[in-house]
Amino acid sequence: MIRRIRSTLHGKLIALTLGLSVVPLLLVTFVASGVYYREAFERQVKDSITLLEQTSEALSTRMAGLEMATMMAIIDKNVRVLMTSDAEGDGFQLYSPEGRVLYDKKTAALQFFTTLEIQNSDVYGSTLLTERDIYYKFRGAQMYSDEFGERYRDYEWYQNALKRRGRPVYIGPHSPYDSKGAYGMVVSVARSIFDANSGKYLGTILVDGNAGILASVCGEMTIPPQGTIFVLDEKGAPLYRAGQKITLDGAHSNRVAKGAGEAYFDMEANGEKYLLSYVRSEETGWSVAQLLPYALLNQRS
Repeated sequence: MIRRIRSTLHGKLIALTLGLSVVPLLLVTFVASGVYYREAFERQVKDSITLLEQTSEALSTRMAGLEMATMMAIIDKNVRVLMTSDAEGDGFQLYSPEGRVLYDKKTAALQFFTTLEIQNSDVYGSTLLTERDIYYKFRGAQMYSDEFGERYRDYEWYQNALKRRGRPVYIGPHSPYDSKGAYGMVVSVARSIFDANSGKYLGTILVDGNAGILASVCGEMTIPPQGTIFVLDEKGAPLYRAGQKITLDGAHSNRVAKGAGEAYFDMEANGEKYLLSYVRSEETGWSVAQLLPYALLNQRS
């Protein structure tokens, strides 16, 4: 009987000893697993941010082509003489040094538009607004001119261009203001032009590019079927979306617009948890964002 009791106690002591030795092993395994998961997650976030940076830079480069086209209006002699002449009446003509008439205002505007089309294939159309006149032309179409109507002064982009005094204003996809939608959707850059000496306002240039620029650039970004990619403007308003049909609510859009230049955070949509990462361009103020479900991230980890 005594031997049986000792044998039983001995067995329990062995079991207890083995159990106590297994607990630290399980704890170590659990901690190591957590570290591995965190490192795998951080790698995925880093890869996502890198991809967004590349996409954002590519989009900024394409929009910079339109922005440079607006810069041409500041230094182009045709535009300079065209805009300065408005204050001098309608009898404007440009003369050669020998006194020979070269061309009138419409020819000067056409010369400028043609130069833009030749130098930048992304230029879809352009509009010059002086104090009196409007000139606009779309690729493959003739140039039109009209008097400067009040409707232009009401456009937000026009008012923003005046406020920024020469700094570019980027405009998301919209119908061309002068084509009645005949040329499809465009993205645009506007810039006001001021006299370098007097500071007097001379006019505004609006350069349109095919809105397909957004799809073209974002199409190069590889995203899983469960993911979604967004392009948001400086206020967080959506300009483009590809992938799953998920929308960002105002709170998340504002968080992107007002947050750091690049970041990530959690959000929920349709009862599922997602990771939203984004990168904002310093040039355009636009953000490229990627939305991935946590279920997918966990599978990859």
